[in-house]
This record gives sequence, C-alpha cells and structure tokens, in this order.
Amino acid sequence: MLDVAFDVAHRLIDYDSYGCSRQKACKALARRCDGFDAQQYEKALAKAIRLYEVTDELVEKHKEKLWQTYDKPEGLDIADILEEVKKLCPGFLVSTYKSAIWWLFFWHHLK
Repeated sequence: MLDVAFDVAHRLIDYDSYGCSRQKACKALARRCDGFDAQQYEKALAKAIRLYEVTDELVEKHKEKLWQTYDKPEGLDIADILEEVKKLCPGFLVSTYKSAIWWLFFWHHLK
C-alpha cells in the first residue's frame, strides 16, 4: 500500500488532486488498496508525504551532482540519495524510491 500511497501523495501535492484534501486522498488510496482501516490509510499517506518531502530536500541538496550526470549515457547518479532516503523513510520498494527521486528532479529542476 505504501507504494500506491506515494502516487496518491504526489498527485495531492503536485497537482492539487483530491480537492487538496488529505481526507479525499485517503479515500482514493482506499479505492486503490482495499482491506485496510481508516487509520492505516492515514498513516500510509502521511508516510508517503514524508517520503515526498525528504526526497525533495535530498534532490535539492544533491542537485548539482544530478545535473552533472543528467545527460550521461549511464543516467542519473542517484546512489547517494537512494541510500539516504531509504534510511530516512524505510518501508517502500526500491522502485518507489527511484521514482520519487526521478520525479522530484524532473518536477522541480527540469520542467
């Protein structure tokens, strides 16, 4: 559920989806991941929002390195950020951490 919660969180934050309402975002999460109680949805969304915020701070901190590796054939060098965000926000899939890093670099630095 945490990985879906990150998708809901970034839509809430970046697109003002769900009427900018955390309550409506939790309902959207419940539609996408049934079988949990309201408190679990709220905690998952809060954890996902924290992942967004922490990743945003780390991308900002490492933006020069990201820009230096952006157009290299090997792609972005995100190893340092990945390890830091995994320690600060445990529980997500590695693919979710990578998506968060890519997304926040794109959304705040490339677009």
